[in-house]
Amino acid sequence: MPKIARLKIELDQVRPRVMRRVEVPLSIVLDDLHVVIQIAFGWWNYHLYAFRVGPTTWLIRTPTATTRP
Repeated sequence: MPKIARLKIELDQVRPRVMRRVEVPLSIVLDDLHVVIQIAFGWWNYHLYAFRVGPTTWLIRTPTATTRP
């Protein structure tokens, strides 16, 4: 049975606070986590993204926008 991470995701600089909780396999890679977050927030991949955990940040520097169905 895979180990599961329960994540609390909050948007910076947004009021009122926007937050989602998701559960993902502990082995998930950032590209797949990005897809999970897109789905959780109802987004269509129209913007750049960054993951920040404490002092460490991972980000994409070029847009990868897809067309909306």
